[in-house]
Amino acid sequence: MKRYEKYKPTGIQWLPEIPEHWHIKYLFQVSHEHYISNKDIHHQNLLSLSYGKIVHKDINTTEGLLPASFDTYQIIEPGNIVFRFTDLQNDHKSLRVGLSKETGIITSAYIAVAVDTDYVFPEYFYYTLHSFDIKKLFYSMGSGLRQSLNYNGIRKLRLPIPPIDEQIKIIAYLDKRITLIEDCKCQRERELQTLNELKQAEIASVVTRGLNPDVPMKDSGIPWIGQIPEHWKLRRFKTVCSLIRDSAKNDDKKIALENIESNTGRLIATDSVFDGEGVHFEPGDILFGKLRPYLAKVYLAKEPAQAVGDFYVFRSNGSIIPAYLQKLIISAPFIGVVNAGTYGTKMPRASWQDISQLSIPVPPIEEQNAIVEYIESKTNKIDTMIEALKAEIDRLTEYKQRLISDVVTGQIDVRGEQIQ
Repeated sequence: MKRYEKYKPTGIQWLPEIPEHWHIKYLFQVSHEHYISNKDIHHQNLLSLSYGKIVHKDINTTEGLLPASFDTYQIIEPGNIVFRFTDLQNDHKSLRVGLSKETGIITSAYIAVAVDTDYVFPEYFYYTLHSFDIKKLFYSMGSGLRQSLNYNGIRKLRLPIPPIDEQIKIIAYLDKRITLIEDCKCQRERELQTLNELKQAEIASVVTRGLNPDVPMKDSGIPWIGQIPEHWKLRRFKTVCSLIRDSAKNDDKKIALENIESNTGRLIATDSVFDGEGVHFEPGDILFGKLRPYLAKVYLAKEPAQAVGDFYVFRSNGSIIPAYLQKLIISAPFIGVVNAGTYGTKMPRASWQDISQLSIPVPPIEEQNAIVEYIESKTNKIDTMIEALKAEIDRLTEYKQRLISDVVTGQIDVRGEQIQ
């Protein structure tokens, strides 16, 4: 795509130049803080900012951290820009800017801004601030123990402002292109979901029914297990493994819930720093994420470390091999029955007392090894396809972000583009 014919310097580190006919304006020159208290008004349309979008929340839900009264909330209106600038120090992943398309109430911990439509359209303003957001430029502006920002902290933010008629073309162009990109992402995500379901079905089948379809079967008497091979045993969970509570060693590497990938048990590296002392574990131990167990965070340890936060650490007593136990625990039927017995509505957790009493199918050791080998062979092929889809989704996301940034900062000229 072509660039503009002439540019001029801005003196801004993150935006060295803009088209010659554009202007740089402070945020306060084209907008103002917008605050209307919900006290004594009692709007019922509860909104929240999630992943850069203003979304609905159920005002009557028993889940999540909602107040007894919404008098302290603020009213936002269509066209308002909403910022969430809390905890900038610890959370470097969230998108912190959203555009409201309706009237509703939102926590007063957020900042709402109304734009001056003589200078800027709300949609263009949002795209520009979203570009600022995805570059993670807000994180250098926070202050205080938890690094938060208020309106005064952003009022002198300098932004590129093209003429109004050009903003209209930019909005139309980005709306169209982003819709196409999101449609592609949705298709890939549906394919990803299908592959994950196929993988889960494969695991669930063989850890409860084995590999030989011709062996005699018997009713386990347990609904989530169903029939199992006649020569398999049913054992209480607590009889095949123990709950480990060993104190962590000073030099132990820390593993937290966010380091475990859902449904795969893979270890994920993060930049987060984890406080507190955890539970020491050894190779072959299994880390089970007890907070929101439906996330299926189940890790088979490869080296000594410590589990920090909401984990149970299980250790096999020898009657069941760790790899088979991990496959069983991460299977959809096991996760389903554990999740059904959680306690706590806002932060549901699995109970060791309940898990310890569960009956599980235990085949002979040689079959356990064969099942693990089969699952890894079968799921490795599926995992290869899953990773390819994830990489494509990531590329689409990166392309969308780069496109928004290039267009709203004037690095490419879309004035002559045909919007159909």
